[in-house]
Amino acid sequence: MGPVKRGYHAPLREQQAAQTRQRIAEAAVEEFSEHGWAGTTVAAIAARAGVTPQAVYQAVGGKPALLVRAVETAVAGSADDVMLADRPSFAAAYEPGLNKTQRLRAFAAATAEAYHRAAALFLVLQDAARSDPTAKELAAAGADRRLTENRRLANLLRPGSDARSAAELTDAIWVLTGPAVYADLVHHRKWTAEQYRTFLEDMLDAAIRRTGSR
Repeated sequence: MGPVKRGYHAPLREQQAAQTRQRIAEAAVEEFSEHGWAGTTVAAIAARAGVTPQAVYQAVGGKPALLVRAVETAVAGSADDVMLADRPSFAAAYEPGLNKTQRLRAFAAATAEAYHRAAALFLVLQDAARSDPTAKELAAAGADRRLTENRRLANLLRPGSDARSAAELTDAIWVLTGPAVYADLVHHRKWTAEQYRTFLEDMLDAAIRRTGSR
C-alpha cells in the first residue's frame, strides 16, 4: 500500500505566513527605532525575527517596505492589513451621529495613542525619504492616505462647508496632526500625552471655528 497523500492545509500555511510577517514587522519596529534608517539592515531584522533575509524579502520586501510596515505596525499595534481609519480607536472618530465635541475627543485620543507608539518611526521614514527614492515614494503614498482621511474628517466636522473652508480645515488638521508636532511637544518639550491630546483637541476646535466664521 502506497503512502497516503495528505491534503494541502492552506489555512495552516496562511496562519504560519501571517505569524512570520508579524515577527518580521515587530523586529523592524525595534531595529528602526533603535538604529534609524542608516543603521538598520535587512539582515539585522531577519536575525531578530529568527528568519533568513530571503524570507524577509519574500514576506514583506526590501528595506523601504520594511520601514513602512514598521510604521504601520507601531501605529496600529499589529501587522495585519486593516486600514488605520478602520481600527477601533480611529473608527470611533468617524462614527455617524457624533457631535463635534465627541468626534474631536475621539480623534485626538486616537492620534495621541498612535503617535505614542510610532512618532519616532514616522520621523525615520521622513529621513529615509530624503535619500532613498523608494522610501520617498512610499512615504508620499502614506501622506496621501493621511490627507484623504483628514479631508474625510473635515467634512464630518463641518458638513456642507464651501470648498475653500473645507480645504482650509483639511490643511489645519494635516498640520496639527503631523508627527513632527507630536515629537516636538512630547519628545523635545517633555509634554505628557494628555497635554498633547488636549492641545490637539483645542487647536482643532479653534480651526473649525475659524473656518466657519467666513
